[in-house]
Amino acid sequence: MPSLNRRAFLATLGASTIGSFAGCSTVGNDDPPAGSLQFTNQDSLPHAIQLAVTDVGSELNNETGTVAGDVTVPASQRNLTATEQLSPEDSVTYTDVFTEPMWYAVECTVDGRRSSDREVKTQAIFHPAPPEREYVNYLQALLRDSGRVELAVVTTDNTGRYTPDISE
Repeated sequence: MPSLNRRAFLATLGASTIGSFAGCSTVGNDDPPAGSLQFTNQDSLPHAIQLAVTDVGSELNNETGTVAGDVTVPASQRNLTATEQLSPEDSVTYTDVFTEPMWYAVECTVDGRRSSDREVKTQAIFHPAPPEREYVNYLQALLRDSGRVELAVVTTDNTGRYTPDISE
């Protein structure tokens, strides 16, 4: 899976990002919209962080903690990678990254390495608007001390392009 540098990543997302600025329906909400990707470096050293989508599915397999089911999504969603160079205490947010209402399996590396610490969450399953739930999410990659990374699915009030599915 080829890695995109920041310029290529921004070019890939340019059209959707411009659309999100032009048609923002959640003015005044400081939270990133659902489907966003946020990189935050809380370490005192600069780091390169990379996130890659490893699988996309129509459902969550609770038994194995993986995604399941066949889906038809644009290749850009199935092969998504993003790399960011972050200075200490720096943060960057990309909106409209996860554009499809699907389950994404993602993996994160720092400075080209996976974490050897089993306690650190470097893989996650993410859905911007989980079915039958009243909330929407964005994905956050936090660089902690010594370059440890943690992936967090964060609930947001900013629905962005998603309307939560509240099926009974």
